Amino acid sequence: MSDIEWGINWTSRKSLEEACGYALPDIPEKFKPVSPLQRHQFMSYNCLGDVAFHRIERIKIFWPHYQWHRWNEKRIRAVTQYHWISWMGPGASGKTSDAACFAVEYWLEAPWKTAVIACSTTMKMLRMRIWNQITYWHAGLGKGFGNVGELLDSVTRIRWRQGDDKNGIFGIAVEEGPIEEVVHNLIGIHTERVLLILDEAQGIREAIMRATNNMAKNPRFDCWMMGNPDDVHNILVREAEPIDGWESVVRAETDEWETNGGPVAGSGVAQFFDGRKSPADDSPQERKRLPWLINKDWVANHLKSVKGNLNDPTFWAQAVGWPPPMGLESTLLDDAILATFHCKDKAIWTEGYIRCAAFDPARTGGDKRILQFGKRGRTSGTQYDQDTRTWSTSVGKKR
Repeated sequence: MSDIEWGINWTSRKSLEEACGYALPDIPEKFKPVSPLQRHQFMSYNCLGDVAFHRIERIKIFWPHYQWHRWNEKRIRAVTQYHWISWMGPGASGKTSDAACFAVEYWLEAPWKTAVIACSTTMKMLRMRIWNQITYWHAGLGKGFGNVGELLDSVTRIRWRQGDDKNGIFGIAVEEGPIEEVVHNLIGIHTERVLLILDEAQGIREAIMRATNNMAKNPRFDCWMMGNPDDVHNILVREAEPIDGWESVVRAETDEWETNGGPVAGSGVAQFFDGRKSPADDSPQERKRLPWLINKDWVANHLKSVKGNLNDPTFWAQAVGWPPPMGLESTLLDDAILATFHCKDKAIWTEGYIRCAAFDPARTGGDKRILQFGKRGRTSGTQYDQDTRTWSTSVGKKR
C-alpha cells in the first residue's frame, strides 16, 4: 500500500532515492524514514519542499515548549534559504537562544557528518551565552529520543561518538589566545556539513573572517553572525552591508535585505529586529507569553537612563538594534563624514598607485598592535550637483 505525502511514496525505496538523488544505504526495516520526525528529517536534510516548515515541525517535536513568534519564524526561514546570515538586533531579542536551538536541530539532522562551531569573544561570555543555550536545548530533548551525542562540558564540546574529533558541536572563545591558534582550530574541522556561529559578532577580531575562506571549502558551509551593532565599522555591521550599499535601505526601518554573502555561493541576507517593534508588544497576551523578550517599556526605560538622548549610541545598539550614527568610541572620522565624502567608494585611479603600509607597535598603553596596508595615488575627485543633490565621482578636481 502506498503512503504518499509531499509527493513522496514513503513505502517505496525508489521513490525516496528519486527524491533525494542518491542511493540510500541498506538499513533495517524499522529505521526506514516513515515516522513524522524521520520524514521531516529526510525533507530538511535533502532540502526538499518547504525546508523551514519541516525544521519548524522537528523543533515542535523535539522541544514542545519552544515559543514561536514572528521574529524567530523569520529567522528560521532565513537560515533555510541562505548560507550567510547576519542578525542585527537589541539586547533581549532572542538571537542567541534561537541560533542555539536551530543549530542543535540542524546537527540532529545528520550528527555523524555535521560540525557546529559556536564562537563568542571570551570563554566567560561563551559559557554565559550561546554555550549555555546549546547545552540547554541538547539536554532538553523530549523523551524517546535517547542520548544523542555526549556532552563534554569541561572542554565545551558535544561529540557525536568517542574517537570522532570532527563531528559534533564545539564551543570556541575566539578572543583569547594567539589568533593563529584560533584560526587553525576553526579551519581544522572538515566534514560534510559545517556551521559556524559568531555570537557577539560585533566584538570578533577581523582575522577570524580569514578562516571562513577555508571553511567554505567543505561540501556545505553556513555562517550565522549576530549581535548588537554598536559601531558601523565592526564585522557584524560590515557583513550586513546591503549589496547596493547602505543608501539602498531605509535607516532603522528596512528589516531585511540581501548582502554579498561572504565566500559561499549566492548572496547572503541581513535581518534587522527593531526593539521598538517587538512581538511582545503585539498584544497583552503576547506580552504575557513572551516576558523575556524586549518590549516597549524596556526601550522607554533605556531612553530615560540616557536622559532622553535619541542619539545615544547605547540606545541605538541595545534598545533599537541598529548601528548608531557614531561609534561608542571617539574616532577622528565618524561614519557621517565617511558617507558624505564617499570614502568607502571604489577609488578611480588616474595615474596608478603606490602600495604603502602603516604600523603601530603599541609598546605602551595596552593597545593592540596594528598593521594596515593601503594604496596612495591620484584619483578623480568628487563634485556636488545642486540640481540633482548628488555627488559625482566622474567630474571634479583630482585629489
